[in-house]
Amino acid sequence: MARFRDLYQDTQAKLFRRNILVAAFVYVAFVCWDVIVAPMSLGNILEIRLVFLGLGMLLFLASGLASFRRWYNWCVLGLIGSVGLSVAVILSLVPRGFAIGIAGVLICISASSVLVSAEGWATARSQRSAPSPS
Repeated sequence: MARFRDLYQDTQAKLFRRNILVAAFVYVAFVCWDVIVAPMSLGNILEIRLVFLGLGMLLFLASGLASFRRWYNWCVLGLIGSVGLSVAVILSLVPRGFAIGIAGVLICISASSVLVSAEGWATARSQRSAPSPS
């Protein structure tokens, strides 16, 4: 079981580096939506996005450290929570933001759940196909 856990954590840490870059790009790309829906709050929204983008980039840099594997689950939990908080604050700044944005939030939650599950299954499958030590 320890071997599977180590393989899982190694795989997740590597995937985290890739996924956080993609997520940061998507998170910043939503500025286009902000310009259309809430141009009057754009300055505040950009500040919020940049703070959380900075947090994501710090986690990206930290994920290269050897000790990151031990803190991976807590980092992912913190990142998901902070992004959720930032999205809630952004939606509160947009007129009728929750009415407009909640569908997008639910799609993002569903997509991230599928990706996390797929990565876990991929790790489990690679463990099964790995040769057993003799």
